[in-house]
Amino acid sequence: MLIVTGTISVPPADLPRFVAEVEALATVTRQRDGNLSYDTAVLDAAAGRLLVAERWRDEAALFFSAVALAATVIFWL
Repeated sequence: MLIVTGTISVPPADLPRFVAEVEALATVTRQRDGNLSYDTAVLDAAAGRLLVAERWRDEAALFFSAVALAATVIFWL
């Protein structure tokens, strides 16, 4: 199993829109082969800081099911 965690910072004013967009991404990601979980949590709304935690079956599943897909790449650009 591969676990990916990190934080994301966005301008606090953009937080509600960003959370909605990341939830849409999470819904799609959870359906991908090899994804075991994909969760986000707002750590500090005033600072616009979120925690992201993903679990994948293995590195290949992460790469081929998430990173290599255009939808994910476009989301992060």
